[in-house]
Amino acid sequence: TTFAAEIEAKPIKSEEEVFQAARSIAAQGDFAGICTFVDYLLPVAGRINDDFGSPGISERSARVSIDKLSQRAAFHDAGLPNPAYAEINSLEQLVDFFHRVASPVVVKPRSLAGSVGISCGRTLEDLRYCYEYACLEARGASVIAEAFLDGPEYGVDVAVIRDQAICVAISGKDFYDSRFFIRRSHWFPAGVQPELERQLADIATRAARALDIHDAIVHVQIRVTKTGPFIIEVNSRVNGGFNADLLWHAAGVNLYEAQIDLLKRRRPRLSLLYKGGTALREVLLPVGKVKEFSLIKGLPSAGRPIICQQSVK
Repeated sequence: TTFAAEIEAKPIKSEEEVFQAARSIAAQGDFAGICTFVDYLLPVAGRINDDFGSPGISERSARVSIDKLSQRAAFHDAGLPNPAYAEINSLEQLVDFFHRVASPVVVKPRSLAGSVGISCGRTLEDLRYCYEYACLEARGASVIAEAFLDGPEYGVDVAVIRDQAICVAISGKDFYDSRFFIRRSHWFPAGVQPELERQLADIATRAARALDIHDAIVHVQIRVTKTGPFIIEVNSRVNGGFNADLLWHAAGVNLYEAQIDLLKRRRPRLSLLYKGGTALREVLLPVGKVKEFSLIKGLPSAGRPIICQQSVK
């Protein structure tokens, strides 16, 4: 989909250069607003939207969105199901939290995304590594510990149209069995029962409202345990990792286009027209060079493209 008649690409090295670029565009005509698909740039986009009075995420909502501890506090105030959590500033505090929750704990930096610095500690011996790993990635900021949520995970894409939050679609996810949260599979539709679908949609839309988000597409991560659903976090932008691609090929809804529509004050097209399902599988490989991809025999392609993502360290 083409979103602009003209695209100008330039390296931007500071927030001020982003503001200058926005002012330059605004001087040429109507300025609809700004969005980003990178968590770290959400406050910049929010500040520009505030300055121009444009639709989209505000700076205040953006700063809450990228701070996991602030998110937890907002969810608590809204009465949403939170796991036990605490801000951690020392290994001793983490050990104390581990004993208090009497379960495995997840340790993560307060403000990073993409599962960077996140690991799960199941024993006392694990905690030092989890704490040092999170602190290394946090670069001097504090970290947060949460009780581990044991159960399947779902992703809920939500459209916030002005102040009305609408559940768009629900996807299923699973992860490799390790201390790190490495996604193994992701699929649309999630295939959940109607009652659980209703619960997931309710929690996700309430979470978006709890962060005071307006005119944006957001992605809400929820885990369902034996005692019920619990919220993990909200990504206050179109979710990455081919989530939007999977939904587009499965049901014909383009979340990127929907985000642009919201900035231009148009009602986005969000009606799902499932023609089948889509899924991805991420494969962990040993260190080396990938020489060949082979399709798994017996998988029906239904004429749909197969997307391969290769990550190399």
